[in-house]
Amino acid sequence: MEKVDSIARKYSEFMSKQLSDEICEIHDIHLWRISRPSVEGPVVQEFCPECQKESIRKKEDDLLQQSLVNAKLAQTFSVFRKESIISEDLKKANFNSYDTVTEFDVKALNFAKRICRSYYDGNSGNTVLMGVPGVGKSHLSVAMADALNDSFKKAGKPKSILFMPTARLFSKIKSSFNGGGGFTEEYAIDLLTRVNYLFLDDLGKESCMSTQIKPASDWVQGVLFNILDQRQTTVINTNFSRQQLLQIYDAALVDRIFKGSTQNKQILIWPDNSVSKR
Repeated sequence: MEKVDSIARKYSEFMSKQLSDEICEIHDIHLWRISRPSVEGPVVQEFCPECQKESIRKKEDDLLQQSLVNAKLAQTFSVFRKESIISEDLKKANFNSYDTVTEFDVKALNFAKRICRSYYDGNSGNTVLMGVPGVGKSHLSVAMADALNDSFKKAGKPKSILFMPTARLFSKIKSSFNGGGGFTEEYAIDLLTRVNYLFLDDLGKESCMSTQIKPASDWVQGVLFNILDQRQTTVINTNFSRQQLLQIYDAALVDRIFKGSTQNKQILIWPDNSVSKR
């Protein structure tokens, strides 16, 4: 009965509408003027019908996006395998296959295992792996994600884990422009914000494909800020030093990258003379 009354009220308002002299700046059409009853007497409202339609569509799209993200996160343990983007050469990466040639390799492996234990125990704060290309940062990141996912699965603790290369993240978002796919900016931010443990691979590569360091676009920085600002636990690997990251990103974003991490505890920096394993 309540729904019928609501429909009847809206129909009555529609039939009694008048065109206002005011013009919508966006759609260049006359606003509608309707009168609604209230305790204090009739209340007159003016609005653009096209703006109203767009607002309704936006709310519907937001609800659909939220439902999609909820459905994916409900899969918990399978999120890592189904939603992560992992290259073929890293799909079988684990702690056992990490090549420990130098003393620092052993240190890096032990560091990664310690971080996994810490996260499993409920601790938070970002972890940052920094070093020249090819030293095994991505391998260790995938190994950490895999080990953490396996630990939670064995314990029956539902947690969602996602591995995402930053360059691929932005290419997927761009492919959704003009209706070219469902991986929209809003969807990506929602998913990457809400996943329990996020692994961002090759941060900075989305903006600096060569050795030349250049500032990231405002759009790229805005997306990354919106994701990292709302998170407490993210594992990030990058080819750039903190000083170089400050040349690529705004200081506020760099601050979010290192949120909750402390030197020697959740930051690992490879020596400058490290040799590539590729």
